Amino acid sequence: MQSQSSRRLACIFCRIADGLERNPILYRDDTYTVFRDRRPASTNHLLVITNEHVRDVTCLRGRAEVVDGLVHVATTLLQKEDADLGDVRFGFHWPPFHLVSHLHLHAIHPASQMAWTSRLIFRPGLWFASPETAKAWLRKQDGGDGAAPGRQQQQQQQQQHDQRQERRDSDDQLEGVTRRVAQLSTN
Repeated sequence: MQSQSSRRLACIFCRIADGLERNPILYRDDTYTVFRDRRPASTNHLLVITNEHVRDVTCLRGRAEVVDGLVHVATTLLQKEDADLGDVRFGFHWPPFHLVSHLHLHAIHPASQMAWTSRLIFRPGLWFASPETAKAWLRKQDGGDGAAPGRQQQQQQQQQHDQRQERRDSDDQLEGVTRRVAQLSTN
């Protein structure tokens, strides 16, 4: 059986939290550490991890408040950077769809500038869950009557996401037309 210290040395995120890697730490307290993703999905892609080694969000049974803590830390940092909190994608990859087996919250800003591949990878649904979906799943588990998030809930989340994206796309198109009209009127 692997000891706690050898497990921490084997985990890249534990090594980052312990200062053994060269990743710049953006924030650290007794519970959480924040650093930038090495492969950012947008201009600003933060990873918020627990300092305690927790394999993934499904291991938080009875501790759903940890999800709120991760989101709070990410939101606080994004606010300090004057990020538009309406254009942030927060979430977790469901196992086995994560590359590092250490609980981490993705905070991606601006979500509207993600490339199509990133939009697919970080799309709420079967492999990527919002904090709300993760907490709902944990509550069901704590009550003893749940499995992974239901398809209906995933479809509702996807519809909400698609509606937000359609509004952003419409706003972008309107802004582009407005700029073209302004250019034509100055010529």
